[in-house]
Amino acid sequence: MSDDLPAPGRSHPLRSAVIAPTWGEQAIAIVLSLVATVVIGRLLSLLGNPEGSGLRMMLSLLGILMTFSVMFSWIGHLAGALVLQALFARGWAGWAVVALAGLLVGAVLAQVLGGLGIVMAPMLALLQLVALRLVVANRSRASG
Repeated sequence: MSDDLPAPGRSHPLRSAVIAPTWGEQAIAIVLSLVATVVIGRLLSLLGNPEGSGLRMMLSLLGILMTFSVMFSWIGHLAGALVLQALFARGWAGWAVVALAGLLVGAVLAQVLGGLGIVMAPMLALLQLVALRLVVANRSRASG
């Protein structure tokens, strides 16, 4: 492994270890991302209050948005899997690069699905990155 690449499991804004996730691992990561989005959304909804004001109302609205975003975000996750595959193959799957790639995927899909995709996409891309790293790390532990 090159000296400028972080070790697997280490977080860096730009670089990542070079790994080759299988398409099955990508699919598992997408499902985990979607489930995590709903769970986080529901938790935020419970913490918030839609009839309140300020932070509690924002938490509630963000929670509702996240909960229902899975109806359309799966399209972005599929496109994101292709992007993540390319970024990991080159060692450029750092969290900042993935968030920017998510923003770009969201901007493209916002042309078809509407403007909220561009707002949610970077966060959802990071969720997918975390899920994919967990899935690949589990494979590494099981085989090693």
